[in-house]
Amino acid sequence: MTHQEIKHFDRQQIFDSKWVNYHSETIKQFNIHCLEKFGDDMDAFFSSVEFELENMLCGIWDGYLYEELLINSTILPQPLFARIMNTAEHIMGSDDLKLWIYNRILIASGAE
Repeated sequence: MTHQEIKHFDRQQIFDSKWVNYHSETIKQFNIHCLEKFGDDMDAFFSSVEFELENMLCGIWDGYLYEELLINSTILPQPLFARIMNTAEHIMGSDDLKLWIYNRILIASGAE
């Protein structure tokens, strides 16, 4: 599956040690969520949205923020979704993230 990137960025420039730890903790919490949801059923996990989300979360380490990560992470528990949005805001900047959300709402409503 090809993912639409919102932003390609220099992770080493944008992520100081605080943000490296924050994103590492987000991935850890995501993995706990997946373990609780799927247990040992790897077939279910590999065919789930969470599998795609895991790949996109790891893509942040390579400097890619994907549109689908922000859209599909809405299925996650709110605290985990909030962590992902905080990371996106750090990468994109508050105004650009707000503009992206506004545009997605317009597209979803058919008012583009």
